[in-house]
Amino acid sequence: MVGHRGRGGFTGMLLGSVGVALAAHATCPTVVVRRGSEGGTAAGRVVVGVDGSHEGELALEFAFDHASAYGAGLTALHVYDRPAENHSLAEVVGRWTEKYPDVNARYHGVLGRAAEALVDHSQGALLLAVGSRGRGGFTGMLLGSVSQAAIRHATCPVAVVK
Repeated sequence: MVGHRGRGGFTGMLLGSVGVALAAHATCPTVVVRRGSEGGTAAGRVVVGVDGSHEGELALEFAFDHASAYGAGLTALHVYDRPAENHSLAEVVGRWTEKYPDVNARYHGVLGRAAEALVDHSQGALLLAVGSRGRGGFTGMLLGSVSQAAIRHATCPVAVVK
């Protein structure tokens, strides 16, 4: 777990270079907590982005494990930009609900942009879990644009899972 920024010279930055670097280079899940994003209690849920990637599957496992450990519900989001992309989220999430029957899981397909939808759904969440990178075009990147946007703008702690 790392804070959002340290004692560096750019005090107005939303996220410090250490937080970004750790999320990008760590070989284990990294949780970034920004000031004011300590997690909510209104929904009492863990939110996770699901995109069909290997990293997305790891994020889903992390989210279910976290929800189970904290007695929280879980909301899985599959964000797509074309209606034809809304594939079987129920099947993907269903595998994990069998393993974690104590977790009240919901799943939603959302038409829009992944980063915006996940940040919007982070409002009041206990945690937002995302893969380190998804199905985007630059496979050599260490941290994808959605995970970067999440750690910079989410209103709750963000777990970047690898």
